[in-house]
Amino acid sequence: MSRRVISALPRVRAYTSLSGPSISPASAIKRIEAPSLADFKKLILPNGPVILEGATDHWPAREKWTDLEFWKSKHGDVVVPIETGIYTDANFEQRHMRLKEFIETYIENKHEGPAGRIGYLAQCQLFEKIPSLQQDFQPPEYSRAGRNDIYPTNGWFGPKGTISPIHRDPYCNLFAQVVGRKYLRIYPVSEQDKLYPYNNPFQKNTSRITHLDNVDPLKYPKFQSAKYEECILTPGDLLYIPKGYWHYVESLDTSISISFWWL
Repeated sequence: MSRRVISALPRVRAYTSLSGPSISPASAIKRIEAPSLADFKKLILPNGPVILEGATDHWPAREKWTDLEFWKSKHGDVVVPIETGIYTDANFEQRHMRLKEFIETYIENKHEGPAGRIGYLAQCQLFEKIPSLQQDFQPPEYSRAGRNDIYPTNGWFGPKGTISPIHRDPYCNLFAQVVGRKYLRIYPVSEQDKLYPYNNPFQKNTSRITHLDNVDPLKYPKFQSAKYEECILTPGDLLYIPKGYWHYVESLDTSISISFWWL
């Protein structure tokens, strides 16, 4: 049986790009070698987003999860929730399908999906559905840097082009990039008024701006002056996003990520 493997890409610095957005050193999120927990508490927590390099190098997932045949043959019958469209759009839908069907439809393009729609296994408690996957990674020790409140671990699996609009979370986030690359743009809490969040209580943590490359300057005049940092995450990167920081996420390749939420 032939095996389809998601291409392994060379590591790149935050200010370089392989057919992704161009990032200037001035806006690039700082990268450091993975520190001790004590240094993380002392030096990192007070100072905004940072990429911790090498923190996940020992994870079996780094190799195992690149193989699409692993997902289809071992876990293909597991039913998962798949989002089509962006969750702020009127045409957003969520449907349940087998993992094998999701991969063949939206990643391998073997079957016809909804016209022009991208499927995304997003913010899914995948590791409760497939407990054996927990053997392939370890929750980062840095999640113990707060008051030791640990929240569900979520998986993110999708093709190139998936988008999470600018939003903020009520937790600290350690975002691990396992397969493929993702572009992230992060705004500090102080820039909130320039990001035009929804007024309704159900979406007040989300910006009305969906696509960064198609922003109406007349409708959102303050957006272009919003200060931000940005990065391209590659396999092995662990990004610390402080509580309340606004962030935009876009997949540049077929991508698998894990988010560890904590306070």
